[in-house]
Amino acid sequence: MKKWSLTTQMIATSGRNRFEPVNGLYSYGTGPIRSFTTFNFSSKYQINTQSLIRLGIENIFNKDYYTVISQWQSNNMNYVKGNGTRLNLSLSHSF
Repeated sequence: MKKWSLTTQMIATSGRNRFEPVNGLYSYGTGPIRSFTTFNFSSKYQINTQSLIRLGIENIFNKDYYTVISQWQSNNMNYVKGNGTRLNLSLSHSF
């Protein structure tokens, strides 16, 4: 039985700025996109045949960014930031 598992993940998003605004506004799907990179980590440990503990950290360095879809839509109503650092911890047990 494999007891310990570690995973790291890097998500890199390329930027673009190839469309011109019309009357100062971008149309749907033509907004500029700023590049960003986030790093995530997850781990799990099999305590015994019935119990498993998991730990996950999303956006380890607390990168301040707007999601690609948020930038792409060119719509202020949906212009929202991505998640900051998030920690998830779980324990599961099978009976």
